Amino acid sequence: MAISVLIRPRGTTGHGSRWSARRPSLSRSARLHRPPTIFQTACRHAGVPLVLDERIEEETEMRKVVAGMQMSIDGKIDGPDGYADWVDSWSDTFDLLPEIDACVLGSGMYSGYEQYWSAIKADPHSPLELSGKLPTAEEIEYADFALNTPHYLLSKKLDGVRWANTTVLRDAAGVDALRQRPGKTIYIVGGAQTVSGLLDRGFIDELRLTIHPLVVGEGKALFATIAQRHRLQLNEARSRPDGTVSLVYSVGN
Repeated sequence: MAISVLIRPRGTTGHGSRWSARRPSLSRSARLHRPPTIFQTACRHAGVPLVLDERIEEETEMRKVVAGMQMSIDGKIDGPDGYADWVDSWSDTFDLLPEIDACVLGSGMYSGYEQYWSAIKADPHSPLELSGKLPTAEEIEYADFALNTPHYLLSKKLDGVRWANTTVLRDAAGVDALRQRPGKTIYIVGGAQTVSGLLDRGFIDELRLTIHPLVVGEGKALFATIAQRHRLQLNEARSRPDGTVSLVYSVGN
C-alpha cells in the first residue's frame, strides 16, 4: 500500500496552509510533550518522514477579570435619584478582596466612589453623608483596601485624579493590556456602561451579582447598553438572611 503525504518543507513559513494552524489553548510544555496524533503515528509506521513546525508561539496567560455589582430584582443599579438607596452596605459582598490586586472603574462613578471611601478612611466613626448611617466594619475594611490597591480609571477626558494610586486608561485596550500583565484577579467595580462595554469585548470572565429583593421600576439598568448576547453558566447561588441572593456566573461566548 502506497501512502502519499504532503509535507511542508523545513524552513518555509506555512502561512495560509493547514500546517500552520496553532492551538493557543495548549502551553509550550504541553505542545512539546503531547502524544502523537493518529496521522503522525500512521506516517511513522509507514516510514514516511514528517517534518513538524518547530515554531511554537508562547501562550500568554490572561489574568482573571471579575465584575461585581449590586442590583434590584428588576436589574436596576440606581434609583430615579441617581443612587441605590436600598443598599445598606457597599462592603465586599462578593468575597473578592483576597483574590484581587487591581480595580477598574468608569469615569461616571469615579467621583462618588473616591469621595465615599475617602470619607470613611478619614473618619470611620462618623455617619456617612449619603445614608446617614455609620460605616460597617466591612466598609472600613474596604476603605483601607481601596486606598491601597491600584485603581485604573477608564476616561477619555480626565487627565488627573485625586487618588495617588490611580492610573487613567483612555480606552478598553488599556484593560486588555492590563489583563496580560502578571498579577492576581482584576475587579471591575463599575459602572453599568463600563461593565457592559468590557463584557461585549470579551474582557470579563466572571459576573458576581448581589440581587436585592426589590422591584425599583424607574432607574438605571445594569445592562441597558449591552450590544451582544452572552451566555452565562451559574457557578454558585447563595441566599442571605437579609433576603439578598448572591449569584456567581462564568461568562461564555
